[in-house]
Amino acid sequence: MNRSDTVHVPLGSLLERIEGGGTPSKAISAYFQGNIPFVTVKDFKSRRPADTVDHISEDGLNSSAATLVPPDTLLVTTRMSIGKIARFRSPVAINQDVKALFPSSFLNKDYLEYFLISCGPSLQARGTGTTVKGIKLEDLRELMIPLVPLEEQRRIAVKLDNLLARSKTARDELSLLSNQVERYKQAILSAAFSGLLTAKWRESQSGIESGTKLLQRIKDLRFAKAKTKKENAQITRAFLAEHLVLRENEQETIPNIPELWTACRVGAIGSVLNGSTPARNNPTFWNGTIPWVTSGEVRNNIIQETRERITKNGFENSSLSLLPPGTVLLAMIGEGKTRGQTAVLAIQATINQNVAAVVLNQGLVVPQILWRWFQLQYQQTRQRGAGNGPKALNCQAVRELPFVLAPFVEQQEIVRQIEASFAHIDRLPSEIARALSLLDRLDQAALERAFRRELVPHDTNDESVSALIESIRSAQVVTFPKQKRAATKRKALMPKMTTEFVLEAIRKMPRDRFSFEDLRSFVSGDYDELKQIVFHLLEEPTPSITHEFDLKAKEMRFERSLP
Repeated sequence: MNRSDTVHVPLGSLLERIEGGGTPSKAISAYFQGNIPFVTVKDFKSRRPADTVDHISEDGLNSSAATLVPPDTLLVTTRMSIGKIARFRSPVAINQDVKALFPSSFLNKDYLEYFLISCGPSLQARGTGTTVKGIKLEDLRELMIPLVPLEEQRRIAVKLDNLLARSKTARDELSLLSNQVERYKQAILSAAFSGLLTAKWRESQSGIESGTKLLQRIKDLRFAKAKTKKENAQITRAFLAEHLVLRENEQETIPNIPELWTACRVGAIGSVLNGSTPARNNPTFWNGTIPWVTSGEVRNNIIQETRERITKNGFENSSLSLLPPGTVLLAMIGEGKTRGQTAVLAIQATINQNVAAVVLNQGLVVPQILWRWFQLQYQQTRQRGAGNGPKALNCQAVRELPFVLAPFVEQQEIVRQIEASFAHIDRLPSEIARALSLLDRLDQAALERAFRRELVPHDTNDESVSALIESIRSAQVVTFPKQKRAATKRKALMPKMTTEFVLEAIRKMPRDRFSFEDLRSFVSGDYDELKQIVFHLLEEPTPSITHEFDLKAKEMRFERSLP
């Protein structure tokens, strides 16, 4: 039940202080070659980080507004990724986008941490700024926090620890399941091409044509359909014993197959060819109606549309063939994971020179069976690439790739069972996403209940809220001293930011040319205030500073024009 005696107070009234930071000048590389962990927004990937991406030196710390804070200090991001929370295990320096919160003796740090987590969405909504959003210190100080006895704060934090630890465990398990999706698919494919997937189906069949006889029929049909001497020569070569039979080392890369199946090569079951790229400098070749596939579009998918199309003129003036639906594609060259990936055409299309097409025009090999085989053989296919630089395949290498040929009716059954299994597996990512969304809602509900005082029971032995308020009022006559920097001396706090103060800082800059980050390292204060003052200085009739964009550094540079 919601406690009727709950009092909400500004967070600032329960804090000893809030400290901000700054960034050493990036123009001095030595400042970023030290061993002091330097916290920026990119370090807030977990609530208990062990280290930071960047580190600074003592000189970098002392020459800037960067602030060193003790281990386990509660940090919150106030710019860019607003409202992220972290507590580091060691002393760290913080930059201007991070604030350190130091709770008074009336506020449990764990309770405060969970309160700030619950305020994440509202803090993000308060963000202002045109390019990069941020919040001001007042936005933190003015957050209204439920004031409850310290013992109740501790109980709430412990309860939330337990609840959120369970949801984290569930998230970890869902993440593991998500990472296993591709492994599940590979297991299905391995079972399919070893005959295990259709083992029971074969037991109920009789009089099935063997793979060996099927391969002979494929050969006869291919010769009957061949239109050129070159095509006839390729078929003849493909069926020569020395080319058709797999070598011993190749047999190790394919599964053990049923008696009715046979091993062969891709060049035996279909014609292998590639395409080309029409001249880019001829506009009459492009933006036509003929689909044109690049290797980047071959992603273990079914292609129903292409990013680019060519004209009839481009087709007729290039080395291209119009490939029928059902053609299986294999990426021969490409960056990252592209080489070795495969696709099936659902449309008539042409391809570029980096893609191999396997045309199965004899009707005795189901296109999807070769497509799925290429997916199973992805790693082995990539290893067969040649070249001194990045490995690449060519059409002859594709023709020589091994293949296992099942009886035609069994091919159809294999494809049916693969698609049924994959349909179930492909539902997992969306189901995992729904489960993660539910966990987010449960976490948020737990936080809301906690700060409505509905999560843990009331203890009559706890100090009353009215007594706690009186204690706080009594304590507020005491001025809390600012904690000194650990193991280093710091310059005095800078005065309130004004135009005159910023101008004085510009005069003291070591160089006439500087970046905004360089200026911020000399000026401790609110980012937006400093930005507005700089804009004002640029707009003066006789500007104190000028600016231009440094293309090499990819940042705005200012130049001092002060006397």
